[in-house]
Amino acid sequence: MGLFDNILKTAAKSIDNAIGNGSHDFTDLANKAFQAKDEAIYGTPSQNSGQTVQTPVQTAPAKPKIPFKDKLTEIVSGLGYSIETNISPAVIESFAGREIYTRGGNYAAPDNISYGIVSNGATVLYIRLWRDYSVYDHAANRQIKVYCDRNGIKMLDFFDYLPNETDYMTDRIKKTLAI
Repeated sequence: MGLFDNILKTAAKSIDNAIGNGSHDFTDLANKAFQAKDEAIYGTPSQNSGQTVQTPVQTAPAKPKIPFKDKLTEIVSGLGYSIETNISPAVIESFAGREIYTRGGNYAAPDNISYGIVSNGATVLYIRLWRDYSVYDHAANRQIKVYCDRNGIKMLDFFDYLPNETDYMTDRIKKTLAI
């Protein structure tokens, strides 16, 4: 007889006994049925010496988390480019020849751009890595992105809390650089 059959048989006996004893409290009946199931699987407390019985759970081995910068460096060098880091938004403003984000008041200054992909001494792609969406959503950071999109300056945003698998990153970079 299989485990499931034992569980059903034990639960049915518990319910039959409870009904036979005049008990009509269905919560009590359900609790007894679950207790019977647990005893059928794990044994009674006297069978397992009152210790908690743990069932082993099979899990796939966890992949080691490779830092974003390491993945990006590998991808970019494989494509024949180099990386610059921590780029001031003033660099992009120098292309514009004017201020491209709102200053003062309640506005936070834009964050530096995390990475630049460089080819022959010129930055061909800017990459911003965000730790969370709330920082990305600051007005000045959005204004820089809008400026870049409207003026043909290539920029990608990645979020640190997402997996950013190497294949995904490579595909986005290649698509943006049209290679």
